[in-house]
Amino acid sequence: MSNKVYKALIEALKQGGLTESNVNHIIISNTKSLKEDTLRKRRKRALDKLKELGLIEERDGKYFWYIYLNIFENFEDLNTKLNHSSQLIPGLEALAGLRGDGIRLAEPHEEYVNPFDLKILSKCAEEHLRHYKEVYSLLKDCREKNKEYKKLQEELEGALREKLRKEFGESRDEIDGQRVASFVGKIIPQLIYANLIYGSSSDLELRGEDIRAHGQAGGIVVAKGSQLFENLKEFFKRETEDKSNVKAAELIRESEGIYRNVRKRLEANIRELMIRIRGGEPLKGRCDTCPEVLIKKIE
Repeated sequence: MSNKVYKALIEALKQGGLTESNVNHIIISNTKSLKEDTLRKRRKRALDKLKELGLIEERDGKYFWYIYLNIFENFEDLNTKLNHSSQLIPGLEALAGLRGDGIRLAEPHEEYVNPFDLKILSKCAEEHLRHYKEVYSLLKDCREKNKEYKKLQEELEGALREKLRKEFGESRDEIDGQRVASFVGKIIPQLIYANLIYGSSSDLELRGEDIRAHGQAGGIVVAKGSQLFENLKEFFKRETEDKSNVKAAELIRESEGIYRNVRKRLEANIRELMIRIRGGEPLKGRCDTCPEVLIKKIE
């Protein structure tokens, strides 16, 4: 296919995403009339070539142009892209798990970022990460491993809640429970879960009508009613030692370890990108908020 067609196609891609129909129109506009089968083959050949060169990406049924090489026409354009990349650092931190609700978690406190703005920054930062294959693959893997880990957590906690409900009826929040003569607190499955997963030493004791959790739970009231105490204490002990629960806890710890290992690698890669940005290297690729810059022509 002629350079004229490639040039027209690239210029159009730089303006925004193109559908296959858009690509057909550009090819037809720059060539003689073509049969449908010939047009399909030329379109495929052109798009495959641009993909092979790392210049476009297919997403949501459209083809998008991305700047992979940070070779800018002048210093002003380089600085513009660098400033944009610097503004996306909070979004990169959020993707690496270093920020939550706009506040830094694992680093010394820096400027607060509005949670709504942080979502936009994270989305844009992720669009740029598509052009760092290893990092983007780690991001997807991290999310998948976290999903698997959370699923196992919910299954065990859900089973404990259901067993508690069957034996003692509906549980209550501890604050609401203080207004009634007797209650079983919703926190009990969480305490059993902590014993199983983290080896916590929480147990139950009776003080008047209050049933308290002592040990690592710090003596909080988890139920009320002396008539419930013996059955609840036996339930607490039985579920903490239950073999199926112990096995489930082992799987959760294993899954958590896998997730945290992937997340650690993701964090290390994103930290490296942030160091590069601070050292003067803009992020590759484009996002919805990217400024318009000129790229140096490579003959």
